[in-house]
Amino acid sequence: MKKTLLIILSVLTISTADAQTEKRTSLYLNAGVEKEFLPYLSGGVSVEGRFCDNKTKDLMLKPYVEFSPVKFFSFAAEYRFDFKKEDGEPSETIGRLGLTAKLKYKFNGFRPEVSLKYYNYNEDYIVNSQEETKQYLKPKFQLGYRIKPWKLTPYVSYEWYYNFPRKLVDKDRWIFGAKKKFSNHTFTFEYRLYEKFNRVNNKGTKVKNDITDNIFLFGYKYTFPYKSKKSE
Repeated sequence: MKKTLLIILSVLTISTADAQTEKRTSLYLNAGVEKEFLPYLSGGVSVEGRFCDNKTKDLMLKPYVEFSPVKFFSFAAEYRFDFKKEDGEPSETIGRLGLTAKLKYKFNGFRPEVSLKYYNYNEDYIVNSQEETKQYLKPKFQLGYRIKPWKLTPYVSYEWYYNFPRKLVDKDRWIFGAKKKFSNHTFTFEYRLYEKFNRVNNKGTKVKNDITDNIFLFGYKYTFPYKSKKSE
């Protein structure tokens, strides 16, 4: 009898927890171009359309520049213009500045990476009835493996989002993906499991439901290589 009660309680607990989680499915389509100005300096721009099953539409434009003084370290700066439109709501434009430091290494086909990204928005949070600048710090760990004959690199990564105004982690994300290169063309496919928790509404009040977003991304990038004067 006790075992039966425990099973029933477990099922009810799981059902209750699941009921407080909003599950969504999204499709991201990304395209971009990149130019190597010098062997250690590159820049580019990407455009991304995001489509969610609750009919949210999101278009993003992101110019960026990356400086890599040595092979295993790079520093990047970006600014993202985010144009949002949700059914029944007025359109919204958000800007976001991002700064990223990355360590990467190559050995026997393996491609480990560790990065730390800081970014802030041109919009504010309301925390304890006070407006706070919306800022995040995002550590990321990634491991890939280069399959040389196929020019294919599958990878997996994990990252979490530390919210500065609220002084807590309120998001995390797993990414399972692969990149395929053809000369200067790069194709990317990713599955992302994106979770939002410790959520608050626009009044700063905590809300009960979490969000689990299943994201499928298809991306393409063309890279214009740098050519030195000697090679020309």
